[in-house]
Amino acid sequence: MASIYIKNEGPLEKLGIDPKKYLEYARDSFDRYKQLDKKMPLEPMNKKSWDHVEKSLNELITKLLEKFSK
Repeated sequence: MASIYIKNEGPLEKLGIDPKKYLEYARDSFDRYKQLDKKMPLEPMNKKSWDHVEKSLNELITKLLEKFSK
């Protein structure tokens, strides 16, 4: 998760998202994964699970940048 933040650090800081706030977003993404897992059980944090969390974080960052970086 740190590599995702580091890759987007500049734009995220411009949006006022510090590492602490980023971790809150990451936890939220993981919580959404756990809710999905209750409905469709998957092995805990296997490759597919990690890909879901990583994709969710990247989508969130992309949407934030689209909305606020003009």
